[in-house]
Amino acid sequence: MSTFKTALRMALAHPFYLLIYTVFISLMGVFIAASVSWNSSQLTEYKPYDANVIVVDRDGSDLSLALTKHLGSRFDLVTGVGDDTYDLADALSKSNSAKGSADCVFFIPEGFEDDLVAAARAGESLPKLDVTYGAGTMAAALSSAEASRWISLAGAAAALEPTASNGDVAKAAEHAAAKRAEVQIERVKVDSAAAATLESYFNFGAYAIISSVIVSVGLVFSGMNEPERVRRMDAGPISERQRSLAVFAAAAVLTVCIWFVSSMMGVVGFAGAVAEVGVGRVCLALAATFALACTPLAVGFTLSSLGARGAAQRRGQLTRHAHDVFGRRLDAAVAHGLGRADRGALCADVLGERRDRQGARVGPDVCRVGRHRLRPGRHRALRRRHRRRRPSPRTHQIPRLAT
Repeated sequence: MSTFKTALRMALAHPFYLLIYTVFISLMGVFIAASVSWNSSQLTEYKPYDANVIVVDRDGSDLSLALTKHLGSRFDLVTGVGDDTYDLADALSKSNSAKGSADCVFFIPEGFEDDLVAAARAGESLPKLDVTYGAGTMAAALSSAEASRWISLAGAAAALEPTASNGDVAKAAEHAAAKRAEVQIERVKVDSAAAATLESYFNFGAYAIISSVIVSVGLVFSGMNEPERVRRMDAGPISERQRSLAVFAAAAVLTVCIWFVSSMMGVVGFAGAVAEVGVGRVCLALAATFALACTPLAVGFTLSSLGARGAAQRRGQLTRHAHDVFGRRLDAAVAHGLGRADRGALCADVLGERRDRQGARVGPDVCRVGRHRLRPGRHRALRRRHRRRRPSPRTHQIPRLAT
């Protein structure tokens, strides 16, 4: 139970994460679902996309004038802007709501009419206009496609009538470009607008639930697998399996709470839609979102268990390696180092005994150093040498240790 409470407190210690990923993103889903339903009800008739264009005519021929007229009838032709580079750049940089703004600029080069007619009648590729896009790239691409369409129609008219004048070619292109396909809006019949609203919310709410579960559950699992906390829990009476089950239970409680809060925000926010659609269908949608919420929980718990087990194995290997290395060194020091001139200093370092400046008697604790035992005969000989020994200039002195 203490592990379960610790895991919950670890998640609740960061309420800002829960507030952002659970509450704030779910509120965004409510607003998006409401706006989608409102926009679908407002769409009643087709309206072609509009764009602001500037045409810089440097040819002044019949075909260039006809192209300018066609673009002006199809889009909003911006006038009053000079041919200067800075003026055109200023018009492209303005927002759409500003006066004199443009989405793209068409440059009709000099000799455009002669090149178009000659290329069409010779069967070569038609000349293209120089187009500069502004901020509205979609509108600029649409207007550029319309200009290319008109040029293709003019080239076809010039190729079909080799003896036609340039004015006749321009009129034929205008007549062909004026024909437009009739566009109608076909409404898809649905059971109700309420079903579309709830579908939009649950589709977006799945993202809020999954992201919140990943952040919260990942925070719990990473915190419980910290090395210091794992060492403290290993020293306790609770087994590793019980700890894992307690942590998983805390993460499952967090997952259920996140799923419940996010789902209820949509159910309460669209209570009328829920009543119209039916409780059974809404429960099926809630079950689907709960399954999505359990997916990151299962994946996170699996990765956490694998990481904790691997860390425990690495710690065990390091402990055994350190014991083997330092244990052998300690045996060698006890067996061979005590017969030297600094045997008293080495023994005091190993055993942690206090010594004064003239040496001290080594107590009975010398008989056991952790798992290493000294032979009784060796212990008695060591004590006799310490009694007879007096400090000399050549002997290493051990400073008095603080008590």
